[in-house]
Amino acid sequence: MALVYTAQGQPEKASETAELMVSFALEIRGTGGIFTARAFQAELALRQGRLAEASYWAEHTDIPLLLPLPFFYRPPLTLARVLLAQNTTHSRQQAAHVLSTLHHYAKSTHCSAVMIEVLAIQALHYEAEGSEQAGLEALQQALTLAEPGGFIRTFVDLGAPLQRLLAVFVSKRSPSPYAAKILAAFPQTLPQQRSESGPIRPCLTAHAANLRS
Repeated sequence: MALVYTAQGQPEKASETAELMVSFALEIRGTGGIFTARAFQAELALRQGRLAEASYWAEHTDIPLLLPLPFFYRPPLTLARVLLAQNTTHSRQQAAHVLSTLHHYAKSTHCSAVMIEVLAIQALHYEAEGSEQAGLEALQQALTLAEPGGFIRTFVDLGAPLQRLLAVFVSKRSPSPYAAKILAAFPQTLPQQRSESGPIRPCLTAHAANLRS
C-alpha cells in the first residue's frame, strides 16, 4: 500500500502507512517484521529524497545479506541503493560487495525476480563508476530476463538514474517495444538524446497514462 501511495505521488500517506507497519511489528514483537519494517522505512526515505535518514539506517543496522528473498521487498537491495546514493568511493565499493553477494545468491537459488533487480542496480553501479559499457551489458541481461514476465515497476522504481541509462540503451543497442514500454512508464522527464561529445540532454515527456494499469 505504501508503494502504491508513492507511485500515486502521495508521500505523506506512504510514510504514514510505513509507520503503521512498524507499529504493528513492534506490537506483535516480531523480530523479522521489525527489521523488515524499519528497512522499508529506509527504502521509502531514499525514494523520497531523504538520504540522511536512509543512510542512518544503513550505518546503524546489521543487515544480513543472505536472507531468504522470495518476497517483493528485499532489504539488502535497499542497502545497495543507499550506498550508491551516497556516491563516495568507499560506499560504491561497499555496494559492489553487496550486489556481488546477492548476484551469487540469486544465481544459486534460480530466483529470477531477485536477479533482475540485482542486475539493474549493478548496471547503475557500473555507470556510477564510469563504465557505461558494463552498465549497458548488465541492463541488457536484466531486460532479457525480465521481458517474459513483463516487469515494469522493478525498473521504474530505480528512478531517474535508471531512466537515463535505459534511454542510452535504447538509442545505442535496442529500440525494442519492451524497453520503450518501460521508458514510457517513467513520469516527468525522459532523457532521449545523447550527443557524441556531450552528456544526455533531458527531454520533457507526458506522464504515462497507463502507469497504474
